[in-house]
This record gives sequence, structure tokens and C-alpha cells, in this order.
Amino acid sequence: MGDDEASEDEACVSPPGSPSPSLTYPDQSVAKDAQYNERRTILLIDMDCFYASVEMKRLNIPPTDPLVVLQWGMCLAINYPARALDIVRGVTRLEEVKMKLTRVKNGHIIHCPTVSGDTVIKSEEEERYDVFDATDAEKAAALKRDDFKYPDRSIVKSSLERYRVASETIFSAIREYFDALCGKSKYTYQRASIDEMFIDLTDFCDDSEVQLKVSSLPPPTKTNVIYNDKNDVSVLSKQYRVAAHCADGLRQKIMDELGFSISIGIAQNKMIAKLSASHAKPHGLSVLPEESIRKFCEQTKFRKARGLAGKFGAKVEDCLVNYGVPKNEGYSLADVGRVSKGVLESAMGKSSAEWLVNVSEGREFEPVEETATSSVKQFSSVCSFGAGSTRGDDPLYSNNGRAIQSFAELTQNGGKVYALVNELCHRVKSDLAKNNRYPNNFTIWYAAHNFKTKASKTVKFLEEKRLNIENLAELLFSTMKSLGKGACFPLHRISITAANFIERADNDILKAFGNMKKTEGNSNVFKSSLSTSKSIPAKKRIVELFANSGNSNSNSNSSSNSNSNSNSNGKRIANQHSLFFVQKKQKIEKSDLPPSTFLPHEQNKQKLLEMGFPEEKVIKALKDHDNDFSNALNQMFS
Repeated sequence: MGDDEASEDEACVSPPGSPSPSLTYPDQSVAKDAQYNERRTILLIDMDCFYASVEMKRLNIPPTDPLVVLQWGMCLAINYPARALDIVRGVTRLEEVKMKLTRVKNGHIIHCPTVSGDTVIKSEEEERYDVFDATDAEKAAALKRDDFKYPDRSIVKSSLERYRVASETIFSAIREYFDALCGKSKYTYQRASIDEMFIDLTDFCDDSEVQLKVSSLPPPTKTNVIYNDKNDVSVLSKQYRVAAHCADGLRQKIMDELGFSISIGIAQNKMIAKLSASHAKPHGLSVLPEESIRKFCEQTKFRKARGLAGKFGAKVEDCLVNYGVPKNEGYSLADVGRVSKGVLESAMGKSSAEWLVNVSEGREFEPVEETATSSVKQFSSVCSFGAGSTRGDDPLYSNNGRAIQSFAELTQNGGKVYALVNELCHRVKSDLAKNNRYPNNFTIWYAAHNFKTKASKTVKFLEEKRLNIENLAELLFSTMKSLGKGACFPLHRISITAANFIERADNDILKAFGNMKKTEGNSNVFKSSLSTSKSIPAKKRIVELFANSGNSNSNSNSSSNSNSNSNSNGKRIANQHSLFFVQKKQKIEKSDLPPSTFLPHEQNKQKLLEMGFPEEKVIKALKDHDNDFSNALNQMFS
């Protein structure tokens, strides 16, 4: 993550550092990877002081003014002028921040955005417009350091939506730049966090014609060639010279068009590219030549490397201490290699030991994997109640409220719970509109008893059309009740995560059927991913599915009145189905069917069988209609 990444709820890629079991050293496969690794050209793009930069642009704060962005008692983000005052992110307390800002004329303190249960959250387009603008009152409030007061944490929670929208704006501009410069087939991008992106430029930089064009250009500005006192770009390989020019153009584009400062590191793998980026902050460009990698590993603290900052890194450090490696001013990456491989294997396991041996010498083989930046794998919303053991009795957190003591208190006074589900509901709906998908699963997690008790449960979600604050809160409450059974109190923290996204069902008949999932143990019973109701025969489920997707005004309360109105509901559903299917048939007749409609006979047969139709009827329908899937399906309903 970048300097100021402290997102509690963003998860788009797997955490780095988990050594891949496929990495074996000195296995032949790794030897082949090592050859390729030596010619890779990887960029790490890091947005400088990202959250602070967003607020500086939004509030029109001069770049020389110190700015601190708070998230309750923590300094979430600080810009470089504030760092010059010895304000440290995550460490310096509010009163100390106020005191240090009195040294300068224009110091600013603001709190990150918050949301309550009844906040009307801006759409992405509204936020995209407003993220770079603010009211005069907001600008004035940022200067009132002495009068700064926290929002009421008992009813609101922090929200990072403003920063997510700004992040996507910048990432989109980066992709547009490389699309125009290289062509989509000549590079690979991977979002690493809310403010970081990896780019694999190997194919583009290997192009001899591109190298020839770049050779006639003057050196890019402000390029830091690591361990080269003169920053002589001419010592770089042809590939790195191309990459340096590309990176320099990108820095200027993002600054000129969006007003954001980014720093870029260039190296032969992701790990050292990320470490290199920090050598020329802010708004810098660092290149690590291959011949400098050994020295770089000797002078870089190993806990700064991806995957070695947390518990795994602490375990590695214990191993170094026990092995007797002199610590001096801190262990370097190269120091990890001083421990024998056998000792590392005993302490860490074989695959982890092999990964560490490679890392100690600056080798890493993790590819830059293409990701759709806007389509994260999951996202969460988190809120806390009471300080818990992580804060103690610190008065700085006094407005955090106290821990929730009972389920009744959670449901009756759960203002923050509604803030939590409001935020997540907004994100799900925004993602639905943008990516045409919605989550099939929600995971509810909690921490209680001073964080000594933790548990989670994943549940299927209700129909898409019932996605609202009340229903999502009801799902959370009912899950907590079944999950905790009294053991989840006093409750300190709770989160809800949306995951396992599926494509949205719409009026496309093939897509609609693609969202049907078989229930284990009964070939004639299906469970729709659109509903959490009990499994019912496929034909009825399909009728309901068509009714919901073909008629947006269908009665969403039918399930709650099913016992008393089953006959009328059955007629209503049948009528809606008939109307929809007639419309669908007319649509099919008026347009050319996609090639996928005419699948080989066995595929069409299997598809209909998986929908629960009897085999003899399937065979007859396909035969009657010359293997036409849509007409055969029509016959199934007749």
C-alpha cells in the first residue's frame, strides 16, 4: 500500500507475501522463470499522500500548507509539509497535532467523510464531480484548528467513498495513457491497493523500434537512477530507458490534467519496483538497474518488503535472532539469506523458505495479473463500538461510545449499524449499475470481549430488488442472533462483506438461465442465486425468475403472504410469465439469435437437463425444432 493507505474495507487483490507453493528453488521451472525475470520491466505507480492530496485539491489548499486528515483519533493522512513538523501518521495525537500546527500560519485539520443511517450518499457521478470541490464553509472549517471537534461517533462511521472515486478517476487516466501509448496488448496492469498500481511494460519495452525512437530523446526529467550519483540514464538498459520515458510522461499527465502527484518505481519485479518507488518521493521516478540489486538488498530493511511487514515478517525476524544474525541497525533483505535454507525450512516450511531465499537476493516471480480496476472481488463496511483493548481508556476516543452489551441494544440503538449497512448498500447498488452484478454472499463478522472472541458467518442474500437498508440490516441482525447466541457481547466491532458476485439476471433468457444453480442431492430441484427462499421445482422457479426480470412492477411482498394468497399468487405469476414469455418470443422472432443459441446437440441437451426438464421431453423438443435451443425451450413451457 501507499503512504497513506489505511482503508478498512477495500479488498481487490489477495494480500501479497504469501509464498506460492509452486515456487521451488533451485527447481528447473524457477530457473526458467529467473531468465524471464531478468528481462521484465515492471512499474509500481504510487499516489503520493493520497487521501491528503484528495482533500488538498478538494479544499483548494496550497501545496505548502500542512494538512492532517483524521479518522477519529488517528492521523489517517498527512501531507509533506505536515511531515516536516514531525507529525506522524497513526502516531501523533490530536492535541499534539494542534500544537505543532501553531508553528505555521496556515495549518489544516479535517476529518475524513462520515455516513449515518439516513445519509443520502452521493452517486459516483456526483462524487466524481464534488470530490475536487468543496463549499466555502468546509474550506473555512479546515482552518479552525483550535475549534476542531470530532463527528458524533455513536451514530456515524467513517466512509472512504470520496477516495475510492478519486482513485478510480486516476486509475482510468493511467489506463487511457498506456492504451494510447502502447496499445492494450502491449502492457498489463494490476491494481494493488486504493492508491497503487503495477504495470508490466516488458513487451512494449522489448520492441526494437520503440527503443530506437527513445534513443534519440533527451533523458526524462527528475529520474533517480538508484546508486548512480550522477543519475546517468545512459547506463540503463534500452528497456529501462523506454520505461523511464513512459513513466515520466505519465507523471506529467496526471499532474497536468488531474493535479495529483505520483511516484513511480521501475525494476525487474514487483517487490523491488515497489521498494524503488519510495526513493524519489514525492513526484519522483526511480529506476533500479539490475547490477544494483545486490547492494539494494543489503541496504533495504526486510520488513519494508511486500508480505514481510506483518506476522510473517515477525516470524522471520525471530528466526534471524535465533540464528545469531547480527541486527546492527535492523535486518536487511540480504540478512535473510544469511540463515541456512534448512533452518528456514524448519521454521517456515519448505515453500516459504524457498520464497525467502529468492527475496533475499532481490528475486521474485509473481506476475502482474490483469485486473478490472473497477471490479473488486469483494468489499466491506466496518464499524466499532467502544474502545476495546486496542485503545484502552484513551480520552481521545471517548466519543467512540461504549461497547454494545446486548442484542436488544444492538437492534434498538444501532445507529452505527444502519450507517454501516447504508454505506454497503450504496456500494453494492453502485457496483450493480456499473458492472451489472450483485453479491450472492454476505459475510457477517464480529469481535467481542475486548477482541478475544471473533466469529463470522457467510449467508446467501435476498433478491436483488429487495436490496435496501432495512432488509440488509435485518439480514445482519438475524445472522448475528444465530451466530452469537449471547456470546458476541460486549460487542466491539462488526463488519459485513459483499462477495461472490454473479452476473445480474435481465431479460436475456440465456443469461437468466446462466444464474441458476443446482441444489445437491436432487437433480429436479434448483436453487436460484437470486433468492434465499426454499428450493422449489425448477419450472416454478424459472417462472418466478422470468416474472421478476420481465416485469419490474411485480409484487415484491408475495413471499411474505404466500400462505394466505398462494392460489392468487400462482395465477399472478403464471400470467406474468405468459406475458413475459410472449414478449421474449416476439423479441427472438424479430432479431437474429446469437451464435451461442445454436450449440451442438449434446450441449443444448445438457443445458436443458440441468434446468430440471425430463430427458425424454428434452430429446423430443430438440428433435422437433432441429436443435434450436430457444424454440426447444419454448416447447418446454407449452
